[in-house]
Order: sequence, then structure tokens, then C-alpha cells
Amino acid sequence: MNVNWTLAFQAVSFLILLFLLKKLVYQSVLDTLDKRKKTISDDLKAAESMKEEARKIKAEYEALMDKARARGEEERREIVDAAKREKEDIIETAKKEGDRLRKKVEKELSLEVKKAREELRREVAGLSVALAGKILEEEVDAGKHGKMIDRFLEKAGDMIDG
Repeated sequence: MNVNWTLAFQAVSFLILLFLLKKLVYQSVLDTLDKRKKTISDDLKAAESMKEEARKIKAEYEALMDKARARGEEERREIVDAAKREKEDIIETAKKEGDRLRKKVEKELSLEVKKAREELRREVAGLSVALAGKILEEEVDAGKHGKMIDRFLEKAGDMIDG
């Protein structure tokens, strides 16, 4: 058998090279790949954790926004109700003030009417005395003829009132 020593030497060299590569290079490549795989796995877990935390934060945010909207709506309703009550109070106050002013004006008008009637009675009495004096061709004394003047004034007042 004729052995080709070159081929055997090359085969042995190749096996030694393979052994050395496996011990030195292959293991470090595998370690690097394992580290890389672990880093990627950790990053994916961290991303999933952050995603879950983001969902929780979003849910909390939406809950707070719903509470804020509800509170804002409640405050708006309270403000509208307060404004309505104030409007009603103002209207009620205005009505009371209007009624008070109307009664005051009616009272003043009533007093003015009474004054005007009294003035008219005095004028009628004066005219009556003057007319009676001319008719009798003598001057009528108001003090002496007081009863007659009073009766005349009553009749004249009844005619004015009536």
C-alpha cells in the first residue's frame, strides 16, 4: 500500500487546524452569538415591559381625562345653575322694586289727587262765596256762614268725586 504522505500530512494539519479553530475561534464566536441572542431576548422583554407600562399609563391618562371631563361638566352645570338662580333672584328683586316704585307712585298720585281736590274745593268755596255775595249784593262772611259753605263744599265734593 502506497500511502501518500502529503495527503495524510494535509489531513492531519487540517484536523489540527480544525481543532484549534474550534477551541479558539469557534467557542468565542458561539459565546458572542449567545451574548447577542441574550441581549436581543432581554431587549425584547424590556420592550414588551415598556409596552405594557405604556398601556397602563395610557389607561391611567384616559381615566384621569374622563374624570376631568366629568368634573368639568359638573362644574359647568353648577355654574349654569348658579347663573339661573342669580337671574331669577335679579328678576324677583326687579319685580319687588317695580312693585315698590309702583305703590310709591300710586301713593304720591293719590296724595296729589287729594291735594288737587282740596284746592278745587277751596276755589269752589271762594267762588261760591263771591257768587253768593254778588247775588245777595252784599259780601258774605265765611265765618258767619260756615255751615252753609260746608254743605255746599260737601255737595261740590260729591259732584267732583262722582
